[in-house]
Amino acid sequence: MRAKTLKASICFIIPLLIVGAFILHTAGADTGAEAEPIDLLKSKQLYGPLKLVEPHEIDVNKDLTYYEDNNYRYSVQEGGKILSLIRLANAPVSSEKALTREQAVAVTEKMITNILPEFNSSSYDVIVEQSDGEDTPWRVFHRLINEKGIIFGQISTFIDRDGEVWMLSADIYPEKIDDNSLQKNNMVIEEKAIAIAYQAVEGWAGEQDFALNTEDKESHTVTASQYYDADYSSICWIVHIENVEKIINPQKALHQSFLVTINAQTGEVLNLSPSR
Repeated sequence: MRAKTLKASICFIIPLLIVGAFILHTAGADTGAEAEPIDLLKSKQLYGPLKLVEPHEIDVNKDLTYYEDNNYRYSVQEGGKILSLIRLANAPVSSEKALTREQAVAVTEKMITNILPEFNSSSYDVIVEQSDGEDTPWRVFHRLINEKGIIFGQISTFIDRDGEVWMLSADIYPEKIDDNSLQKNNMVIEEKAIAIAYQAVEGWAGEQDFALNTEDKESHTVTASQYYDADYSSICWIVHIENVEKIINPQKALHQSFLVTINAQTGEVLNLSPSR
C-alpha cells in the first residue's frame, strides 16, 4: 500500500483496509473497564443489532472477524478494532439528497466518530473530492499530519448518491507521531528523494520496449510527501511524477505517471508503481 498518502484517488484508496490501534474507554461504564470500538458499536445499535457473519470469498483478510447490522458490514481486527466498513446493498436509505461540501464532511465525521470514538477532527487535514459522474460523487480524506508535515495515516470515506456513507477505511498511526526515533535519522531530503525517484523511473524504462522522456522535467508535475510506512516501521518518501512522455514509436506518444516509494533514512527504493 504504497500510494496511500500522496494524492487522494480511488486507485490508491480502496485497498486501504488496515487501521492503527486505538485504546478506547467507555465514558458510561460502571466498572471503568476498557472497551473497543466494536463493543461500543454493539451497545449503541445505531443501525440495528450487530451479528457475527462468515467471511465472504472476496474478503481479503480471512484472519479478521466480520459483523453486520442492517446497514453495514464491518471488518474487525482481533481485540475489537474496526478496520473498515462497507454499506450493504439492501441497506435502507434514510434520505436521498445531494450534499454540499460541508455536509459531506459532516456526514463523514459523524460516521468516523461512530467507529473511532477518540477521533478529533482538529488533528486532521481534510481533502474533499467531488465527481458527479461517479457512483460515489463525494470522497473525503482525513490525513493525520504532524507539525513537520509527515503523514501518519489517512481515513478514506466514499459517499454515494443518496448521501450515505458507502465505504470507509482507516490506516492511521497516532501513537507514532511523538516517536522521535522515527525521524532523527532521516537523511534524505526532498530534492534527493526526487532525484532518486527519477533514477528509478529511468532504470525501469530501460527494461521496457518503449522510451520515456525523463529529460523534459519542466513538463512534469512532481510532488513529494513523507509518511509513516507500517510495513517498514519507518518514515518514507513517496514521489509522484506525472505527465512523463511515453514514446511508443516516432508517430505515437502517450503520457505516463509514476509513484516511487523511498526509505527516508537509507534512500532505498522500496516500490515503483507506473500508472496512466
